[in-house]
Amino acid sequence: MKLCAARWRARRARGRYVTVGKILSRSTKRCIKRRWMRLLCVEHKTVFGGGQVALLNALAEWQTQRAEITPFVVCSKGAAIAPHARALQIPCAEMDLGAIEKTRGIAWNLRQRVAPTRALWQTMRAFQPDVLLANGAYSFLASALAANLARVPAVWYEQNTTLPDGRALAQLIRAAREIIVVTEMIRAQFVKTHPRAADKIHVIYNGVDTEHFRADADAARAIRESFGWTESGPSPRAWSAR
Repeated sequence: MKLCAARWRARRARGRYVTVGKILSRSTKRCIKRRWMRLLCVEHKTVFGGGQVALLNALAEWQTQRAEITPFVVCSKGAAIAPHARALQIPCAEMDLGAIEKTRGIAWNLRQRVAPTRALWQTMRAFQPDVLLANGAYSFLASALAANLARVPAVWYEQNTTLPDGRALAQLIRAAREIIVVTEMIRAQFVKTHPRAADKIHVIYNGVDTEHFRADADAARAIRESFGWTESGPSPRAWSAR
């Protein structure tokens, strides 16, 4: 495990290690060295699923690491993420972020953006965020215009592997300052849709430090011996995935 930690530190020193915090930092040109980064997180969905858990995990991890980030969550009215965010002592505002319907036309969806964009823009003026983090395609679609009006860089955090290809996806990719995806599959789809955006699309597996937690052969053998397992027994990686 010491070798793994040393390899992780060496990669981080060379700048090859990528974290969500690093992507957020490079997305803004503002000088924020003298204070903490003000991060506005937007969640459009009202359900509580994998995407919402991933966002909360990132926020909780930053709190544990005492990262220099001041988060603020904006979500739809009645969103299940709201009480979880408040339990982490993170301010949360519930507002009408507007309906988004894939079966409706562009004109109809644009009309739904007028009032929510104004409300979100006013919230951004009050909070003065350095970066906006949109959790999912719907959240990015609901907040991209307000971020553009407020001149705040928007980072798109995507966990969905079933987004439809097409012109709409290409426009969303073009509008984002940086894009964080959780699988190579999503990145391949995005790069295929918009090849010129390859440099701003980053794969981070739910924020897990894969270099630090990668088990080598010696570490795996030591773990097996501590539990009395044979070489044909369950692997530490398989056990940790349960």
